[in-house]
Amino acid sequence: MKLAVDMLTAFSAAPIRPVSIVGLAIGILGLTYGGLTMVRALMGGVILVAIALIGEYLWRTLDEVRGRRLYLGGATHSGGRRRLSGPHVRGSLCRVAIGTPSPPFLRG
Repeated sequence: MKLAVDMLTAFSAAPIRPVSIVGLAIGILGLTYGGLTMVRALMGGVILVAIALIGEYLWRTLDEVRGRRLYLGGATHSGGRRRLSGPHVRGSLCRVAIGTPSPPFLRG
């Protein structure tokens, strides 16, 4: 077997050139495929970011439509905090905006 390979490659570079060309072609195809895969992954990431941005806007719109208050106020005021009163929040403190009216269930 070694003698047969030596006979083919000993006198000429012709057998080596096709192998080199095939190897180069496979390498280029591999780089092209890798480049296409990277572009596809990049586009997938861009699409995910766009969907997340739309979701953020939808969530903010939902919060605005609900019309819920940001803070619950209570009866007493002490240093920027109000002590809440009511059956659900006895003794707990919550930071509130000054002048915010408290909901009916917390009025006592």
